[in-house]
Amino acid sequence: MWIDRRAGSQSGPGAALYMQRLDAAGTPLLAANGLRLFQTRGREIWGMKAVPWQSGLLVAWVQGAFTIGGDSVRCQYYDAAGTPLWAQPALVARRDNSTSPGVIYVSENGLNIIPTSTGAIITHDLSISGGSTRFTFNEVSPTGAVRWANNANQVSVNSPNNYPVPNYRTLGDGADGFYLVVHSSYSIGIQVQRFHGASAMWSANTVLSAYGQAGRGDGTLQPVLDPAGNLYVAWTSFGGDALVSKILPTGALGWPSPGYVSLCTFASRAKLIRTPSGTTTPCGWCGKIIDWEQPATTATPRK
Repeated sequence: MWIDRRAGSQSGPGAALYMQRLDAAGTPLLAANGLRLFQTRGREIWGMKAVPWQSGLLVAWVQGAFTIGGDSVRCQYYDAAGTPLWAQPALVARRDNSTSPGVIYVSENGLNIIPTSTGAIITHDLSISGGSTRFTFNEVSPTGAVRWANNANQVSVNSPNNYPVPNYRTLGDGADGFYLVVHSSYSIGIQVQRFHGASAMWSANTVLSAYGQAGRGDGTLQPVLDPAGNLYVAWTSFGGDALVSKILPTGALGWPSPGYVSLCTFASRAKLIRTPSGTTTPCGWCGKIIDWEQPATTATPRK
């Protein structure tokens, strides 16, 4: 699937969602140049997420005016042929300036789909009047019904010195809930919380690193789950080191103080690439392989 702008413009048909299926030989099975799934005249699609769901595909996207930002999050359930199975896309969230603080626009940041036994949780960020960012989520049923009112589940996380932490990542916990990992490109720490239903499960956020060299958690931050429901978070520190922490389902840190380990002893050399999803590649101590880059000044890249 992809976001397609072949005819997208502010005064034209708008950006669209397209998909294609291939057989084992790489032959396209749908229309030439892709099958159009969704398009709204004059609207941009700012972000998209798609996951296998039920017997088809669940797609969520953020749409809004060109050059401005998202005004709504919508989702649709498609079968393998790309046929929509709901009469209309479900409206998961929308911009609302009538509340206090007002939601200026909905963001594609943090956009994720987490399948559950009762439907799917859709997560994303909100931009709030005053310049701060919040996180929110809603759930859709197999019939496209939305569980909670618009922007009802807003979450705001501040650093210990009351600085808003702006970046949110989510990962399903394997038990109809999800983990929320909050971080910043600045050295103000990384925090984790677990949600079930509309409620946080832990009395306080688990802090992986509060300040200083370990506390960066930039855009490379990666959460991953093991078969026992333990969360691992890997990130690049402010000093450039690849670090990883283990968080138990109870919210307790799984390793002794400081609660994280360094994957490479060469300081300021690493840039985290990824932690693969799934749980099938053991590395002996956490069941995951974590890759990172090192500059040519070291003898060999390490993995």
